[in-house]
Amino acid sequence: MSKVHEDQRITFVTGKGGVGKSTLAAAIALKLSMESESPALLVELGDSSYFEVLFEAGGIGYRPRSMRGNLDFALWSPENCLQDYVLHFLKIEKVVDLFFKNPVMKALINVAPGLAEVTLLGKATSGIRGVGSDLPYRHIVIDSPSTGHALALLRAPKALSEVFRIGPMGRESRRIHEVLIDSSKCSYVIVALPQELPRVETLELFHQIREEFGVVPKVYCNKILSPPLSESELEGILQTQTKGGISHFAKYLLDQLKREREHIDIMKAEVGWVGEVPLVLDSEPWKLIETLGEYVEPH
Repeated sequence: MSKVHEDQRITFVTGKGGVGKSTLAAAIALKLSMESESPALLVELGDSSYFEVLFEAGGIGYRPRSMRGNLDFALWSPENCLQDYVLHFLKIEKVVDLFFKNPVMKALINVAPGLAEVTLLGKATSGIRGVGSDLPYRHIVIDSPSTGHALALLRAPKALSEVFRIGPMGRESRRIHEVLIDSSKCSYVIVALPQELPRVETLELFHQIREEFGVVPKVYCNKILSPPLSESELEGILQTQTKGGISHFAKYLLDQLKREREHIDIMKAEVGWVGEVPLVLDSEPWKLIETLGEYVEPH
Protein backbone atom coordinates (compact mmCIF):
# COMPACT_ATOMS: atom_id res chain seq x y z
CA MET A 1 0.00 0.00 0.00
CA SER A 2 1.19 3.52 -0.78
CA LYS A 3 0.96 6.46 1.57
CA VAL A 4 -2.53 7.92 1.89
CA HIS A 5 -2.61 11.59 0.90
CA GLU A 6 -5.64 12.83 2.77
CA ASP A 7 -5.21 16.45 1.65
CA GLN A 8 -4.68 15.62 -2.02
CA ARG A 9 -7.05 17.31 -4.46
CA ILE A 10 -7.81 16.39 -8.07
CA THR A 11 -9.10 18.86 -10.65
CA PHE A 12 -10.64 17.53 -13.87
CA VAL A 13 -10.63 20.02 -16.76
CA THR A 14 -12.81 19.35 -19.78
CA GLY A 15 -14.76 21.13 -22.52
CA LYS A 16 -15.76 20.85 -26.15
CA GLY A 17 -12.86 20.24 -28.52
CA GLY A 18 -11.15 23.45 -29.61
CA VAL A 19 -12.14 25.61 -26.63
CA GLY A 20 -8.60 25.70 -25.21
CA LYS A 21 -9.14 23.31 -22.31
CA SER A 22 -5.58 21.92 -22.34
CA THR A 23 -4.01 25.37 -22.20
CA LEU A 24 -6.36 26.42 -19.41
CA ALA A 25 -5.60 23.17 -17.55
CA ALA A 26 -1.92 24.12 -17.72
CA ALA A 27 -2.74 27.60 -16.41
CA ILE A 28 -4.64 26.11 -13.47
CA ALA A 29 -1.83 23.65 -12.70
CA LEU A 30 0.84 26.36 -12.90
CA LYS A 31 -1.12 28.63 -10.56
CA LEU A 32 -1.61 25.79 -8.06
CA SER A 33 2.09 24.95 -8.20
CA MET A 34 2.97 28.56 -7.42
CA GLU A 35 0.56 28.71 -4.47
CA SER A 36 1.67 25.43 -2.85
CA GLU A 37 4.91 24.34 -1.20
CA SER A 38 4.59 20.84 -2.70
CA PRO A 39 4.72 20.12 -6.47
CA ALA A 40 1.58 20.04 -8.60
CA LEU A 41 1.10 17.42 -11.32
CA LEU A 42 -0.51 18.10 -14.70
CA VAL A 43 -1.63 14.88 -16.38
CA GLU A 44 -2.58 14.23 -20.00
CA LEU A 45 -4.54 11.08 -20.82
CA GLY A 46 -3.73 9.06 -23.93
CA ASP A 47 -0.75 8.09 -26.06
CA SER A 48 0.49 11.47 -27.31
CA SER A 49 1.33 14.75 -25.58
CA TYR A 50 -0.01 18.15 -26.61
CA PHE A 51 2.39 19.84 -24.20
CA GLU A 52 5.43 18.30 -25.87
CA VAL A 53 4.39 20.21 -28.98
CA LEU A 54 3.41 23.38 -27.15
CA PHE A 55 6.64 23.65 -25.19
CA GLU A 56 8.83 22.00 -27.84
CA ALA A 57 10.07 19.66 -25.13
CA GLY A 58 10.29 15.88 -25.48
CA GLY A 59 10.30 13.37 -22.69
CA ILE A 60 6.77 13.75 -21.29
CA GLY A 61 5.75 10.22 -20.41
CA TYR A 62 4.29 8.06 -17.69
CA ARG A 63 6.86 9.04 -15.08
CA PRO A 64 6.36 12.67 -13.97
CA ARG A 65 8.81 15.15 -15.42
CA SER A 66 9.58 18.50 -13.82
CA MET A 67 8.94 21.23 -16.38
CA ARG A 68 8.99 24.47 -14.44
CA GLY A 69 9.48 25.23 -10.77
CA ASN A 70 7.00 23.24 -8.75
CA LEU A 71 5.10 21.88 -11.75
CA ASP A 72 5.48 18.33 -13.08
CA PHE A 73 3.96 16.87 -16.25
CA ALA A 74 2.92 13.28 -17.04
CA LEU A 75 1.22 11.35 -19.84
CA TRP A 76 -0.88 8.37 -18.74
CA SER A 77 -2.26 5.59 -20.92
CA PRO A 78 -4.52 2.81 -19.53
CA GLU A 79 -1.86 0.19 -20.25
CA ASN A 80 0.86 2.14 -18.40
CA CYS A 81 -1.39 2.69 -15.40
CA LEU A 82 -2.47 -0.93 -15.16
CA GLN A 83 1.08 -2.17 -15.64
CA ASP A 84 2.34 0.07 -12.84
CA TYR A 85 -0.48 -1.10 -10.55
CA VAL A 86 0.26 -4.79 -11.17
CA LEU A 87 4.02 -4.25 -10.77
CA HIS A 88 3.46 -2.57 -7.42
CA PHE A 89 1.95 -5.79 -6.06
CA LEU A 90 3.91 -8.47 -7.93
CA LYS A 91 7.30 -6.76 -7.54
CA ILE A 92 8.69 -8.84 -10.42
CA GLU A 93 9.14 -6.68 -13.50
CA LYS A 94 9.90 -9.55 -15.89
CA VAL A 95 6.67 -11.33 -15.01
CA VAL A 96 4.68 -8.12 -15.48
CA ASP A 97 6.36 -7.42 -18.83
CA LEU A 98 5.55 -10.96 -19.98
CA PHE A 99 1.93 -10.48 -18.97
CA PHE A 100 1.50 -7.16 -20.79
CA LYS A 101 3.36 -8.20 -23.92
CA ASN A 102 0.84 -10.96 -24.41
CA PRO A 103 -1.31 -9.80 -27.39
CA VAL A 104 -4.44 -11.37 -25.88
CA MET A 105 -4.06 -9.36 -22.67
CA LYS A 106 -3.32 -6.17 -24.60
CA ALA A 107 -6.47 -6.68 -26.65
CA LEU A 108 -8.50 -7.32 -23.49
CA ILE A 109 -7.34 -4.05 -21.93
CA ASN A 110 -8.39 -2.14 -25.04
CA VAL A 111 -11.84 -3.67 -25.51
CA ALA A 112 -13.08 -4.53 -22.00
CA PRO A 113 -15.95 -2.07 -21.30
CA GLY A 114 -14.93 0.56 -18.76
CA LEU A 115 -11.60 -1.05 -17.89
CA ALA A 116 -9.44 1.61 -19.57
CA GLU A 117 -11.37 4.44 -17.90
CA VAL A 118 -11.31 2.83 -14.45
CA THR A 119 -7.59 2.14 -14.81
CA LEU A 120 -6.90 5.83 -15.52
CA LEU A 121 -9.13 7.04 -12.68
CA GLY A 122 -7.67 4.40 -10.41
CA LYS A 123 -4.23 5.90 -10.98
CA ALA A 124 -5.50 9.45 -10.49
CA THR A 125 -7.18 8.59 -7.18
CA SER A 126 -4.51 6.16 -5.96
CA GLY A 127 -2.90 8.67 -3.58
CA ILE A 128 -6.21 9.45 -1.88
CA ARG A 129 -7.08 5.76 -1.63
CA GLY A 130 -3.57 4.64 -0.64
CA VAL A 131 -3.37 2.05 -3.43
CA GLY A 132 -0.49 1.34 -5.81
CA SER A 133 2.73 3.30 -6.17
CA ASP A 134 3.01 6.60 -4.34
CA LEU A 135 1.72 9.79 -5.94
CA PRO A 136 3.09 12.55 -3.67
CA TYR A 137 1.31 15.64 -4.97
CA ARG A 138 -0.91 18.11 -3.16
CA HIS A 139 -2.66 19.00 -6.42
CA ILE A 140 -3.29 16.86 -9.51
CA VAL A 141 -4.82 18.49 -12.58
CA ILE A 142 -6.22 16.11 -15.19
CA ASP A 143 -6.42 17.39 -18.76
CA SER A 144 -9.51 15.29 -19.43
CA PRO A 145 -11.05 14.26 -22.77
CA SER A 146 -13.65 16.48 -24.44
CA THR A 147 -17.17 16.70 -23.00
CA GLY A 148 -18.87 13.45 -24.04
CA HIS A 149 -15.75 11.32 -23.55
CA ALA A 150 -15.07 13.00 -20.21
CA LEU A 151 -18.52 12.04 -18.95
CA ALA A 152 -17.98 8.43 -20.07
CA LEU A 153 -14.66 8.44 -18.22
CA LEU A 154 -16.24 9.69 -14.98
CA ARG A 155 -19.22 7.33 -15.19
CA ALA A 156 -17.11 4.19 -15.68
CA PRO A 157 -16.30 3.33 -12.02
CA LYS A 158 -19.94 3.36 -10.93
CA ALA A 159 -20.98 1.31 -13.97
CA LEU A 160 -18.25 -1.25 -13.37
CA SER A 161 -19.11 -1.51 -9.67
CA GLU A 162 -22.68 -2.42 -10.62
CA VAL A 163 -21.42 -5.18 -12.91
CA PHE A 164 -18.92 -6.57 -10.37
CA ARG A 165 -20.85 -6.32 -7.12
CA ILE A 166 -18.39 -8.51 -5.24
CA GLY A 167 -14.64 -8.96 -5.48
CA PRO A 168 -11.73 -6.52 -5.79
CA MET A 169 -12.84 -5.02 -9.12
CA GLY A 170 -16.21 -3.96 -7.74
CA ARG A 171 -14.74 -2.82 -4.43
CA GLU A 172 -12.06 -0.61 -5.98
CA SER A 173 -14.50 0.80 -8.56
CA ARG A 174 -16.84 1.84 -5.74
CA ARG A 175 -13.95 3.47 -3.87
CA ILE A 176 -12.93 5.40 -6.98
CA HIS A 177 -16.51 6.62 -7.47
CA GLU A 178 -16.65 7.70 -3.82
CA VAL A 179 -13.62 9.90 -4.42
CA LEU A 180 -15.15 11.40 -7.57
CA ILE A 181 -18.31 12.49 -5.76
CA ASP A 182 -16.43 13.96 -2.78
CA SER A 183 -16.21 17.73 -3.37
CA SER A 184 -13.40 17.97 -0.81
CA LYS A 185 -11.29 15.66 -3.00
CA CYS A 186 -12.36 16.38 -6.59
CA SER A 187 -13.37 19.49 -8.47
CA TYR A 188 -14.49 19.90 -12.06
CA VAL A 189 -13.79 22.69 -14.52
CA ILE A 190 -15.64 23.07 -17.83
CA VAL A 191 -14.12 25.35 -20.45
CA ALA A 192 -16.47 27.03 -22.91
CA LEU A 193 -16.38 29.62 -25.67
CA PRO A 194 -18.86 32.50 -26.13
CA GLN A 195 -20.46 30.62 -29.01
CA GLU A 196 -23.67 28.60 -29.33
CA LEU A 197 -22.43 24.99 -29.67
CA PRO A 198 -19.78 25.19 -26.90
CA ARG A 199 -22.32 26.96 -24.69
CA VAL A 200 -24.95 24.25 -25.22
CA GLU A 201 -22.48 21.41 -24.55
CA THR A 202 -21.14 23.20 -21.48
CA LEU A 203 -24.55 23.64 -19.92
CA GLU A 204 -25.52 20.03 -20.61
CA LEU A 205 -22.31 18.73 -19.03
CA PHE A 206 -22.66 21.11 -16.09
CA HIS A 207 -26.07 19.71 -15.18
CA GLN A 208 -25.00 16.10 -15.75
CA ILE A 209 -21.98 16.37 -13.44
CA ARG A 210 -23.97 18.20 -10.78
CA GLU A 211 -26.81 15.70 -10.86
CA GLU A 212 -24.74 12.49 -11.14
CA PHE A 213 -21.78 13.40 -8.93
CA GLY A 214 -23.24 15.98 -6.58
CA VAL A 215 -20.40 18.41 -7.32
CA VAL A 216 -20.93 21.85 -8.87
CA PRO A 217 -18.41 22.40 -11.69
CA LYS A 218 -16.72 25.71 -12.34
CA VAL A 219 -17.32 27.16 -15.79
CA TYR A 220 -14.81 29.34 -17.62
CA CYS A 221 -15.64 31.15 -20.83
CA ASN A 222 -12.39 31.31 -22.78
CA LYS A 223 -11.05 33.45 -25.67
CA ILE A 224 -13.30 36.44 -25.05
CA LEU A 225 -12.51 39.41 -27.26
CA SER A 226 -11.00 42.34 -25.38
CA PRO A 227 -10.23 45.05 -27.97
CA PRO A 228 -8.23 48.12 -26.87
CA LEU A 229 -11.25 50.32 -27.68
CA SER A 230 -14.37 50.42 -25.52
CA GLU A 231 -17.83 49.84 -26.98
CA SER A 232 -18.60 53.56 -26.70
CA GLU A 233 -15.39 54.37 -28.62
CA LEU A 234 -16.32 51.86 -31.32
CA GLU A 235 -19.79 53.41 -31.58
CA GLY A 236 -18.12 56.80 -31.96
CA ILE A 237 -16.14 55.47 -34.92
CA LEU A 238 -19.38 54.29 -36.53
CA GLN A 239 -20.90 57.75 -36.15
CA THR A 240 -17.93 59.59 -37.63
CA GLN A 241 -16.84 57.06 -40.26
CA THR A 242 -19.81 56.30 -42.48
CA LYS A 243 -17.89 54.25 -45.04
CA GLY A 244 -14.65 52.31 -45.35
CA GLY A 245 -12.76 49.52 -43.66
CA ILE A 246 -12.48 51.19 -40.26
CA SER A 247 -16.23 51.63 -39.99
CA HIS A 248 -16.92 48.06 -41.11
CA PHE A 249 -14.42 46.65 -38.65
CA ALA A 250 -15.86 48.72 -35.80
CA LYS A 251 -19.33 47.37 -36.59
CA TYR A 252 -17.97 43.80 -36.73
CA LEU A 253 -16.35 44.19 -33.32
CA LEU A 254 -19.50 45.67 -31.79
CA ASP A 255 -21.67 42.86 -33.17
CA GLN A 256 -19.19 40.23 -32.01
CA LEU A 257 -18.93 41.72 -28.51
CA LYS A 258 -22.73 41.81 -28.27
CA ARG A 259 -23.05 38.15 -29.32
CA GLU A 260 -20.32 37.08 -26.89
CA ARG A 261 -22.01 38.93 -24.02
CA GLU A 262 -25.35 37.27 -24.84
CA HIS A 263 -23.78 33.79 -24.63
CA ILE A 264 -21.99 34.61 -21.37
CA ASP A 265 -25.17 36.04 -19.81
CA ILE A 266 -27.13 32.89 -20.76
CA MET A 267 -24.50 30.71 -19.07
CA LYS A 268 -24.43 32.92 -15.98
CA ALA A 269 -28.22 32.83 -15.70
CA GLU A 270 -28.14 29.03 -15.70
CA VAL A 271 -25.01 28.15 -13.68
CA GLY A 272 -24.51 31.26 -11.54
CA TRP A 273 -20.80 32.06 -11.78
CA VAL A 274 -18.80 32.05 -15.00
CA GLY A 275 -15.11 32.95 -15.12
CA GLU A 276 -14.24 35.21 -18.05
CA VAL A 277 -10.89 34.59 -19.76
CA PRO A 278 -9.81 36.93 -22.56
CA LEU A 279 -8.30 35.93 -25.86
CA VAL A 280 -4.53 36.03 -25.28
CA LEU A 281 -2.32 36.21 -28.35
CA ASP A 282 1.09 35.79 -26.70
CA SER A 283 3.18 33.39 -28.79
CA GLU A 284 5.56 32.41 -25.95
CA PRO A 285 3.91 29.34 -24.32
CA TRP A 286 4.89 29.93 -20.70
CA LYS A 287 4.00 33.60 -20.88
CA LEU A 288 0.64 32.65 -22.38
CA ILE A 289 -0.08 30.21 -19.55
CA GLU A 290 1.08 32.66 -16.88
CA THR A 291 -1.27 35.31 -18.30
CA LEU A 292 -4.21 32.90 -18.41
CA GLY A 293 -3.45 31.94 -14.81
CA GLU A 294 -4.35 35.47 -13.75
CA TYR A 295 -7.98 34.74 -14.68
CA VAL A 296 -8.48 31.35 -13.01
CA GLU A 297 -9.44 30.47 -9.47
CA PRO A 298 -8.82 26.71 -9.19
CA HIS A 299 -10.78 26.13 -5.95
